[in-house]
Amino acid sequence: YFLVRAGESEFESIGVTNTDPVTKTSVDSGLSDKGKKQMMNAALALKAMGAFEGNFWICPSITWRAYQAAEIIATINGVDRRYKNYFQTRST
Repeated sequence: YFLVRAGESEFESIGVTNTDPVTKTSVDSGLSDKGKKQMMNAALALKAMGAFEGNFWICPSITWRAYQAAEIIATINGVDRRYKNYFQTRST
């Protein structure tokens, strides 16, 4: 398993701690430029560790910056949004 925290948010970049769950899902609560760079670095580190070999899932939380983080990681690693049923029984 690989657990990744989303990068710095716009609010964090100006020294504001945002604890309102509604505001955290707003598009105004996205990643800062620094946060986007942090996620690009994380995506490359995950790739180097082989995180996307075999079966995997990317499951972000519902906050906007977590979604942005997942998109950056997926894009850099060539992951698309197609659903694949990995739990399907295969006949031999």
